[in-house]
Amino acid sequence: MFELHYKAIKFDELDTEEREFIMDYFDETAEILKIDSLNEKLNFWAHRTEIYNHEEAERKASEKVLAEEKKRHEILSIECQKCKTQLETFILERDNEIPSFEFDIIKCVKCSELTILDKGCGIKRYRFLNYELIEELSKEEYDLSKALLRLEELKNA
Repeated sequence: MFELHYKAIKFDELDTEEREFIMDYFDETAEILKIDSLNEKLNFWAHRTEIYNHEEAERKASEKVLAEEKKRHEILSIECQKCKTQLETFILERDNEIPSFEFDIIKCVKCSELTILDKGCGIKRYRFLNYELIEELSKEEYDLSKALLRLEELKNA
């Protein structure tokens, strides 16, 4: 709706002060209606230049790299029990000689919920996304029930 009315304005027939008045009017209206994207459009329409948003550009570049990595690597994924975020482990390199030797206690980066992760065997190199590694529990010392007890201790600490 705004675009239709705004595009009808002949900016080349207006002086700078008039343009700024119109932009301020549309900006205030957009703020009242909570239309975030209008500021960028106003800038483009008035000056024929786009606002460069460094954070947005970084986010898009990061999403692109992440999408490419997801295509290239096997991913182990579990869902955070609290916020439902996917806690992902990217398998960079496998070696079938490596046994499953530990349980990981991990923390969701979005809600800080702790959970237990068993990556399984054969993982030589990996990276993780959306979680932090809190503690590694050797399977020589911890079976699953002891690992779950340790998880509860950390949750209650």
